[in-house]
Amino acid sequence: MCSSSRSASLISALLCCLLLLAGCGKLVKSLGELSQLQSDIAKEFKEKEVGVHLNNNTALTITFVNSALNSQEFEQRQKRAERTASFVIAHYPSVTKLQEIWVVFMVMKTRFVVLNYSETVAYFGFDNTGKPLRQVDAELPPPEPVDETRPIATYNAAKQQTEVIIRQMSLEGDLNNGFSVAPHFSVPGDASGLKRSTSFPDSVSFDFLSFSEKSMFPGAPKFTFLTDGKVVFESSEQFSTSKVDEKFSELAYVKVPYRTFRKMVSGKSLKLTIGVSEYIFTENQLEALREMTKYVKE
Repeated sequence: MCSSSRSASLISALLCCLLLLAGCGKLVKSLGELSQLQSDIAKEFKEKEVGVHLNNNTALTITFVNSALNSQEFEQRQKRAERTASFVIAHYPSVTKLQEIWVVFMVMKTRFVVLNYSETVAYFGFDNTGKPLRQVDAELPPPEPVDETRPIATYNAAKQQTEVIIRQMSLEGDLNNGFSVAPHFSVPGDASGLKRSTSFPDSVSFDFLSFSEKSMFPGAPKFTFLTDGKVVFESSEQFSTSKVDEKFSELAYVKVPYRTFRKMVSGKSLKLTIGVSEYIFTENQLEALREMTKYVKE
């Protein structure tokens, strides 16, 4: 290769690197802005749980979870939404790039510890000047719901810790008649945005829930996790059983050391056996478990 060709190749490679670095820089800046906005809104309105989500760089959603305003009059939520939109306009550096600002009030509850559900109480849309968007005229859909099959990180300001959880991971059947698990752990500080926890949790809790016509797990069966066919964790646990409306609900809690959990999700396959029952985690489920570790800096 002649020197001019080598020079051209070198310049081309350098330009590609610069473009990649610029892209990474923009991503870090964007995440930093969202993290700061989430913290500022929680402080401004004295709310414990606030979600901030940016979709396609044009639609920003602010979600107040379990706000005291959920039980107030509609007008109170509307005033809060207007104040929130004004706050975003005044404090979010990239507000001019937005086309929509959505303010959502949501109820999120837990039943039987692991069975979670959410309900939207109200939502309000604005453009990036604070002008309300009317659903009929704008023909815009409400904000997209949170995908509860993927990890969700929620910062609790009162406890000063972040909970990372997958709320719905079905291993068999559905939530009305089946078997599911909700893996979760908590870390100190706010790891819900750009920051990552500098200390890892002691363990990851697996909360198992079964709904069925008959008791599926009598006694204290052995739980065995196998990664690529090799046993990485074993424990015998007792299910607590109750019967409601002729249907059995069974609960069990299994704690896996965090280091073991990392090893457990590092392989190409993951299988769980409980007694004589066998459950295979799908590729998407295994990937979701791996995503949980991204909230911890190691």
